[in-house]
Amino acid sequence: MQNLILVFIILALTTFNAFGNTSADIVYTNANVRTMNEAKPLAKVLAIKGNKIVMVGTEDDAKSWIGANTQVIDLDGKTLLPGFISTHDHLIASQWTTSGVQLYDATGKQDALAKIKAYAKANPDHKVIKGVGWDKNMLEGLPIAADLDKAVPDRPAIILDNTIHDAWMNTAALKAANITKDTPDAVPGVTYWVRDSEGNPTGAAIEIQWFQSYIDIGAWDPDNMIPESAEYLLNLAASNGTTMVLVPGIVTPNIKDVHGGMEKDFETAMDILQDWAESDTLPLRVQAQPFFKTPKGDPQRFVNFGVRMNKKYNSDLLRSRSLKIHPEGNTVAGTAPFIDPYKNQPEHRGTFNVQPDTTMSIVTKAAKEGLDVFIHTDGDRSSRAAVDAIIEARKIDANNRSALHHAIWVHPDDQKRIIDNKIPVNSTPSFTNTFGGGKLDNERMIGYPVSKLL
Repeated sequence: MQNLILVFIILALTTFNAFGNTSADIVYTNANVRTMNEAKPLAKVLAIKGNKIVMVGTEDDAKSWIGANTQVIDLDGKTLLPGFISTHDHLIASQWTTSGVQLYDATGKQDALAKIKAYAKANPDHKVIKGVGWDKNMLEGLPIAADLDKAVPDRPAIILDNTIHDAWMNTAALKAANITKDTPDAVPGVTYWVRDSEGNPTGAAIEIQWFQSYIDIGAWDPDNMIPESAEYLLNLAASNGTTMVLVPGIVTPNIKDVHGGMEKDFETAMDILQDWAESDTLPLRVQAQPFFKTPKGDPQRFVNFGVRMNKKYNSDLLRSRSLKIHPEGNTVAGTAPFIDPYKNQPEHRGTFNVQPDTTMSIVTKAAKEGLDVFIHTDGDRSSRAAVDAIIEARKIDANNRSALHHAIWVHPDDQKRIIDNKIPVNSTPSFTNTFGGGKLDNERMIGYPVSKLL
């Protein structure tokens, strides 16, 4: 009997302590809570304890969660939504790509040059003039250094296009980067210098051929540009309701150097974010992927780096547990690989930067290590190579969640394989109607309508 009384007292004390700790840290009242739960789509109150939502309900439900130390916030009918999760955003180090003069609203070549000239005049202390936003339709063709010289004759200038894939350099920039007739193209037909009939670079660099030049002319300052970019972009995303972001590759001018500069910049950026996470100043959860965009990298070494990053960054706030492959160029530049020829180039089907057998090797080796791989797919031939690799990875790990990202053009046969194998797809339909003339440009080059998208 005494033992039963003792057990009852212990249970009573335990129950008292449990209920005594039900006070929430924050309670939002008088809210328009959108739960995203079809069974109960709306609520008036939401309570938070620690980093968890502990109650969603009515004003009466809230009473038991409000204690002496609870912060009660009256939203006065404002809408409260679950945090947004961004599944593809280069938010860590990419602000550098949009710095300088903005040409997005330029009406033509002369207007673009006038904007560049005015910006250069207003910034005499800038050793390099940067900018972004041109496209070849607005300029009535690919740009040349001689035109840019008219706006910036006295120092290097590099202006990125609106896809951030191609660049326009003046003569001073070509000279500072030591770009000559003898400078090789990284991948002929995909990543290359546009040249005249004698082989001399004319000032346009296609598909990040310009990355090393950006460093060589003194435009890249990673010690300042990486943390400044991360702080600005991550806080901007958080202020708009984003609570988690997947960063498919930390974009810096070093990404082509997969076993050197890419690794160095990746760890530099992640160490900064790790410090912010530990000091409770990282504004949202981040998951970032090492980047493979080179014809020369070693698949196993890349996967090994991914394994090491997974072990080093694996907290609730900051993780690296997957990889990114960018195997191609883009449709508008005519560099994305297609099964059928481009309509306006009957002998041309595009080509790969990362060959399908390399993609296959990376994806299957990563599957053995429990890592997923996200593959950029612009052309339908790159989509097919990605699907082939993911299906093989599933034979190694049935739970592998490797995915297609952007997935702009996908052959109907491969659409069926994606559905049958439940392969995750991140699609970007806007790429067909916002870049370089958009929808009409894509249909002109590919030869079949955008309705055949995923």
